[in-house]
Amino acid sequence: MSQPQTQSLLRDGIAAAQAGGKTRARRLIRQVVDQEPGNETAWLWLANLAADPAEALLSLRTVLKINPENRHAKAGLVTAIVRVAVDATQAKDFPQARQLLREALELDPNHEHALLWSAGVAVYPSDSIRFLRRALEVNPDSERAKLGLAQFQDEFGSWTCPLCEAPGRESSDRCPTCRAVLTLGDPTAFDSPTGADETAMGRAIARLTPLAQKAPGGPDAFRLGLAYLNIGQPTEAIKVFNAAATRPDADAMWKTGVTKLAAHWRQTGANRPAKAEPAAGGPPLIFVVDDSATVRKLVTVALQDAGYRVVSFADGLQVADGIKAHGVPALAILDIAMPGLDGFQVCTLLRKNPATAKVPMFFLTGKDNFLNRMRAKWAGAVEYHTKPFQPKSLVAIVERHVPLPIRHPVAVSN
Repeated sequence: MSQPQTQSLLRDGIAAAQAGGKTRARRLIRQVVDQEPGNETAWLWLANLAADPAEALLSLRTVLKINPENRHAKAGLVTAIVRVAVDATQAKDFPQARQLLREALELDPNHEHALLWSAGVAVYPSDSIRFLRRALEVNPDSERAKLGLAQFQDEFGSWTCPLCEAPGRESSDRCPTCRAVLTLGDPTAFDSPTGADETAMGRAIARLTPLAQKAPGGPDAFRLGLAYLNIGQPTEAIKVFNAAATRPDADAMWKTGVTKLAAHWRQTGANRPAKAEPAAGGPPLIFVVDDSATVRKLVTVALQDAGYRVVSFADGLQVADGIKAHGVPALAILDIAMPGLDGFQVCTLLRKNPATAKVPMFFLTGKDNFLNRMRAKWAGAVEYHTKPFQPKSLVAIVERHVPLPIRHPVAVSN
């Protein structure tokens, strides 16, 4: 078909759309993109005429692939993503909904509907509350955000844990949600594992670190040290406490607590509290095995932000001890080239162990060739992904095999 013919089809399709004949318009314009896949205008019209949100989103993504600066497609992309996320939520495909909503908020952090629906599909109540509060900052008159917060307050109370931000009925020295010790009042509380949720503490450390840098002597700085204590990292806690307590503006109450803790450690030698064991029923456990510290950090942060508990190892020889210390993981992410045991050997050994035989194995590697892909398949891997990687793509793959359930009633309805 010649270009004049496709242009004629496009004009006829646009005329049909303007006259209200959407079905005929879609058929005509479909013929255009079949003949000219790079026709930006045709794809944009297909987005407007789409029969469902998923089709509209696909069309807009195609427009932006052709022309990343198309202002109409850029303007409609976030709304289209949210609509597809809403459909996924209503179909109870919560991992897909969370992935789409994360993308929408990356593009527009102030998108009210994306924030509201993120609250509805969040894994943790604390995340729901955070999204709802952000939605109220964007729109102080949002009735849905007000209603959602009121529901959480009725169910959980108005107190908020300073570390995991989970709601509670009343303030406590130990959070009932993340199980962290929240005070330095009793120095002996850290002589043994506190049992705090490692993922929640990791998220707290990520959130509190920039706050502590802004106010080195304030309460958030001391809470940062407290988070480190709760996961058995006293060396990091001491660094934070020393930096905070020596400030002229140091919070007096927290400074007193640090002084008591230091005195207790000097007296008893209890300055190396053991790492807490995870409690049953917590977030799914993911093992990350890679000899690159950078890759381990990137994968850990991405998965912890999504709601997983992550334990990482620098080589395959550490995995057996890791299972004894932390239990059987829900999924293992393996590099191929590592000292000691390589990824194929680790995968094969885990497959032969009855306790880990059904654990999904996911290769994340810089080696992309047919032979390695086949060897991974023969070893029993369920996924093969190459580096470099996008964090949201990695999370999406993990969620496909180990979905994160919603652990509270959805607070925001359509």
